[in-house]
Amino acid sequence: MAGDRIAIVWNPSKTAREDLRKALPATDAALTWHETS
Repeated sequence: MAGDRIAIVWNPSKTAREDLRKALPATDAALTWHETS
């Protein structure tokens, strides 16, 4: 799955976002945030 782009439709808290980035390192996945306000 390395190199795939993952689009996440979610509005995480700062802590949740950091946890997710640790779980999916930038070297393995390009994280695209579609945040709602």
